[in-house]
Amino acid sequence: MNLTASRVLVWVHARAVTVLTQYHKQRVFPVRMIRSGNLSLKVNHRWRLLSKDNSQNWQLMTHEKYNAQKDRK
Repeated sequence: MNLTASRVLVWVHARAVTVLTQYHKQRVFPVRMIRSGNLSLKVNHRWRLLSKDNSQNWQLMTHEKYNAQKDRK
């Protein structure tokens, strides 16, 4: 599992790592996009984690960028 993030605040990155840890412990479940099959995890109201390869790699992005990327393959 890889986490990709660029220009992210330290506390946001730490929260993303926490969410991924909870995902691996099956305490948090991702949302699967219907059209693209991408997986999504909510970090907070402004940040999201997106996986386009069935949870092998995760990208941390703002909600605005997430909205543009979520339905693309």
